[in-house]
Amino acid sequence: METGSSWRKMWRVDQKVSDACLDENVDINMVRPFLSGDAWKVITQLVQVKQQQQIWTCVVCHHDLNNATQSVACDMCLNWYHYKCVGLQGKPKSKYWFCRSCYICDTSGN
Repeated sequence: METGSSWRKMWRVDQKVSDACLDENVDINMVRPFLSGDAWKVITQLVQVKQQQQIWTCVVCHHDLNNATQSVACDMCLNWYHYKCVGLQGKPKSKYWFCRSCYICDTSGN
């Protein structure tokens, strides 16, 4: 059984684990070789909690994405954003949409 302090620590880490890990296209097993056994256990527990909660948050304002029609996912990092938080008036016209960070990284060659 987890103590209160260890759950508080896990909650703080949970806040730093991207919702992108919930995307059906993401295979978290790919990072397993890079983690210790204890770290892998924490990560899998956090992902399970996130999967049970199914709460997606905007990366900019950190509020829930209650209305999926008013949000967009970056096709590179898979993070979700409210339209208003990224300056969009509505659904992007292009097939693919990239957040500012991914767009800058991609265009700069980094």
